[in-house]
Amino acid sequence: MSSGYPWNVAGFVIGVDQDMAVSGTNSLRIDGLYLESHRDREQARAGLVHDPIFLTANSPYVVRFSYRTLRTSNDAVRLYMTYDEKVFPFIEKAFPATANTWQLVTLIVWNRSDYQAQVRPLLRSFSTGTVWFDDFSIREIRRVDGQPIPPRDPIIDIRPAE
Repeated sequence: MSSGYPWNVAGFVIGVDQDMAVSGTNSLRIDGLYLESHRDREQARAGLVHDPIFLTANSPYVVRFSYRTLRTSNDAVRLYMTYDEKVFPFIEKAFPATANTWQLVTLIVWNRSDYQAQVRPLLRSFSTGTVWFDDFSIREIRRVDGQPIPPRDPIIDIRPAE
């Protein structure tokens, strides 16, 4: 997913944090230790990519996850799903820093393509400091009567996680 430019040098540590979770017993933790920021180089980042998920053509989905940040830049947390904006309307969606509190993100988006599309969710950090991710899910929305749900603009909701 690089643009072909050389990368900025960075140091990240990624792993499971068994002491920090919004639910369950652990979360994904990314610590950004050091990042160069040369403008002529690709921005450094680190994250964890999910196995492929297949989305039904012309169907809406709910994407949810919780995240928490500590000492990061304001655009450190990012979600990448695919380069095809018909499948997922954001090439890379950034989320604000949380000042060490858990936030719950809910996105309602439509796969507007006419084919079953593949996405590979990638949660990542572009900053020094610490980012935690927990409870990622993606679910198709279906009407009880089986009728299609007309597409709309994406819905984005970010609120404190309970």
